[in-house]
Amino acid sequence: MRRSEQAAKTLQLKSDFRDWYDCAFDLQGQMVFERLSTAGMSRRQMFAFLQKLGLRTPRHGLVEDLVSALTHDCEDWPKDLQRRFLDQAVDVVIYHDEQAHCGEGKQKISAGKALDLYPDTYASEFIPSVAGRGSVSLRYLQVGQRRWWLRYWSQDDWRSNAGEGDCEILCEEKPGRPHEINDPLFAVDFIRAGKKLYAIDFNIAPGLAPLNGLLLPSEVVSQISSFIQPLQQ
Repeated sequence: MRRSEQAAKTLQLKSDFRDWYDCAFDLQGQMVFERLSTAGMSRRQMFAFLQKLGLRTPRHGLVEDLVSALTHDCEDWPKDLQRRFLDQAVDVVIYHDEQAHCGEGKQKISAGKALDLYPDTYASEFIPSVAGRGSVSLRYLQVGQRRWWLRYWSQDDWRSNAGEGDCEILCEEKPGRPHEINDPLFAVDFIRAGKKLYAIDFNIAPGLAPLNGLLLPSEVVSQISSFIQPLQQ
C-alpha cells in the first residue's frame, strides 16, 4: 500500500449519500469527516456569506420585499401594467427548502405568481444564463488544497445540473485555497450574465463525479484528511 493510501485510511466518513471515493475512508478512523447534503448555511445565510466574500449575488429576500425591489424602477406605472410585467417579464426562484442543494427544494415561477402564493417565502431574482431554453453554470470546486473550474449545462432545464446536459472540467488552478473558507470540501456555483458573474450557491458537500478517473479515491480522501487533521488534534 502506498503512503498516500495509508494516510487516507486515518479518516472516517459520516454522510447521507454515496460517492465514488467513499471506499478510501476507514470505518474505524480516529478522525471524522461529516459530508451531509443538508448541512451548512441556510439559503439566506449563504447569500450573506457570499456577499461578505465580495461576490456579486442576485437580489434576494422574502418574496414581498424582493418583488418590491424588482419593480422599483416601474413603481409609477399603472397597476395593470405593473402586474403584466410581474407575470410575463420577471421570474424568481422560490426556496421551499433553504438547506437543499443540487437543484432540489426550489422552484422558478413568475414574480406575480410568487407574490400571490408565497409572499413570505425566501426567494432570489432569477437570472437567465442563456437565451431561451436551457442553462449554463460555472463551478469553483475545492478539495483540500486542490481546486478546479467546471462548466455544467442543460439543454432543456433552467437548472444546469438537471435534464439533458453534461459537465466538463475547464481547468485546475495551482494548489491553494481561499483563507475565508474553512471547509475541506466545497463548491461555489456562478451564473454568467453578460460580463457579470453572479454567485448563486455555496455547497459544503458537493458530489465529485466529474473528478472520477482524474483522481484516485485515496487522493481525494488524503486531501480532505490533510486539511481537517490540524483541526481535530
